[in-house]
Amino acid sequence: MTRPLACGGRGLLIFAALAGTLVSASRAQNTPDLPGTEGRAAPVAAGPEILKPILPPFTSATFVAPSEAEGWSAPQLSPSGAFCLAARQSDGKQSVHLLDAAGKPLRDLTPSQYPLARGAWGPSDQQVYLECRTAAAAAPPAYFRLDLKTGKLAPARTRGLPTWAPSGKDYYLSTTGPDGDRRQRYSLAGAPVGQPLFGTEPAWSGDGLWLAFTRPRPQVSSGEDANEAAAEPVHEVRLTPARSDRPRVAVSATAWDRLLKQNGWRSASGPTRVFWSSSPDLLYGFCDARTAERASRYLMRVDLRTPEREMAAVDTSADLVSAAGSGRRWILRLNGGLHRIDFLPARATSARKKRR
Repeated sequence: MTRPLACGGRGLLIFAALAGTLVSASRAQNTPDLPGTEGRAAPVAAGPEILKPILPPFTSATFVAPSEAEGWSAPQLSPSGAFCLAARQSDGKQSVHLLDAAGKPLRDLTPSQYPLARGAWGPSDQQVYLECRTAAAAAPPAYFRLDLKTGKLAPARTRGLPTWAPSGKDYYLSTTGPDGDRRQRYSLAGAPVGQPLFGTEPAWSGDGLWLAFTRPRPQVSSGEDANEAAAEPVHEVRLTPARSDRPRVAVSATAWDRLLKQNGWRSASGPTRVFWSSSPDLLYGFCDARTAERASRYLMRVDLRTPEREMAAVDTSADLVSAAGSGRRWILRLNGGLHRIDFLPARATSARKKRR
């Protein structure tokens, strides 16, 4: 039985997604438990450099976001990654602000007559969609489209905050009902397109050809740890061609169950959220696993060109804050700090390989 990664940032698990079989652990750094760490999360080296084995070439910088202690929410990167949106709560109001790529607030985008607002990016950096409410809780929200270049505010056709396709030709809206989270695609004219998706917020690939999302499924474990493993559902990773209603499973619940048994994990979960890199073939998500001694977290890479999936160990607080629609820029939380990840263009990657 292969032992889960204990500590060290260079650990890498590689497994076949559909079978859930560990293909290679030759790059995994299995070190003994440190004194006093029994039952705690495994310590992992800080900084984005620990992710180099499974990410496309990138540069990184510290991201200084407005303080959450001052009422700011996590920033949302624009489609190109050049700007951010962030909401701020203060004196009973919630406003939406435009930030630059370094996290510096630029201006308040909230219409003055609305004390409560949320925002989402349109298909380009020039458009922001706003959901605005008055102080009256029973009053329905109003939806607007703001042109950042002209400052023009117009009523939006959408009845919610949309998730736009990179082409700008269609979008998804999310609702929650008795059958779970429902995501329906709409055309520019507001007409429903195809069947709804059931799962987490879909992520469009940068080229607009794929939609990725996760869907909770019950674990199928058996044996003495079955009850504990079944307490939490696993999240299957699913992919849908942008012009199709038939998703295919990229990482199944069965694969997670087999990986759980092989590594001696008491429980393991697929990612609750997935996001794309600069490559339209590479999809990522954070995954959790637990043994009797500790909790662990991994960044998983799903390469659409191969059945193998790779998982790199990270600290248990690691998470994606935001990803640009193009996939060229991320904001990650690692070891309590925020880091901006900028993926190198393909030509820069090729040039680097030639210099080697």
